[in-house]
Parts: sequence; structure tokens; C-alpha cells
Amino acid sequence: MRVRHVVLLSFLLVPAASAGCDAKKKTMQALAEAASAQALASAVTSPSGMAAISRNLSGTVHSVGGDLGTWDMTFDECQSGEINGFYGVDFYVAGNNRARYVHDEAKGELVKLKVPDTTTWMTFDGDAQCKVLDASIEKTNVTQWTPKGNIRHVSGHVKFDCPSKNKGHVTGDVTFSHCSVPR
Repeated sequence: MRVRHVVLLSFLLVPAASAGCDAKKKTMQALAEAASAQALASAVTSPSGMAAISRNLSGTVHSVGGDLGTWDMTFDECQSGEINGFYGVDFYVAGNNRARYVHDEAKGELVKLKVPDTTTWMTFDGDAQCKVLDASIEKTNVTQWTPKGNIRHVSGHVKFDCPSKNKGHVTGDVTFSHCSVPR
């Protein structure tokens, strides 16, 4: 793990002895402010890298009937798509089950679901005849260092309701914030 350190350099001009108590008081106040700024910088760039940032993830995907079967997924992990070269987010649940949301400038919103206990992926996009396919994603101003470079945290939501002839009916509603790299 790479640890970044912030070095705060302070240059203070010490007033001449004839300047009096006001100058000494201002000097002491400047020293206190510099120490406070250095403490804050140390907290923000602590070895964990995220002293004050918490990841939030809630939501489920539900499938009923058809070739897909009946199942539910409740996600417990998310990862910024930037680490894999796309603008979006991957959602994970215990085992090998997962989902992916991609914002594609040309195709619009795209949701991919791995059907539990199979190697099958379902893709829902603007051509999928979904009743609802609403999603948004935004980059935050927080990054996390990885060997692939700094990965920006992403936040947003995905909501979809997609009936599919003979394959079943899949719905999902997921809200996420500060997804970056796996914990």
C-alpha cells in the first residue's frame, strides 16, 4: 500500500521584542492554525486513506419466472468502473453473482446482470423494452490510489423494471455512494 504524506511548511516572521504582546499573540495564533491544518491533512491522508469517507450501498435485484428463474440479489460491495476502463460501477454479492451499470455516451444507460449459479449474463439497455431504466452516476472529488492510478469515487442510483418474453421479469433499485476500489 502506498502511503502519501502531506508536508506543511510554515514560515513565520518573529516580531522584534519591541513589537509588544499583540505581535506575540498573533504569532502564537498563527502557530496554532498551522498545527491544526497539519493535523487535518494527516487525518485526510491517513494510511487507511479514507478517515472520513464511508461507502454506502443499498438495494436489490429481483427476478421472477421464465428462463431466468426466481431469485433475489442484495449487494454488499461496489467498485468504480474506472478501475476496469468504463464509466459506471460494478456491484457484488457473496459468491460469483454480480451486476454492472455502465453509462455509455452512445448507447445511454446499460445494466448487465449475471444470473446466479450460471455463466449467463443478461443485458438491459435502451433496446430492451424496459418499463423503467433510470440511472445516474457522478464522480466525486475523492480519489483512491491503486497500482492502476488514482481511482475516483462514484455515487448515484440505478432503477430498472424489465419484463422479457419467455425469460422472466427482472426489477432492481440500487443506490450507491463512494464506490471506489474493493475494501
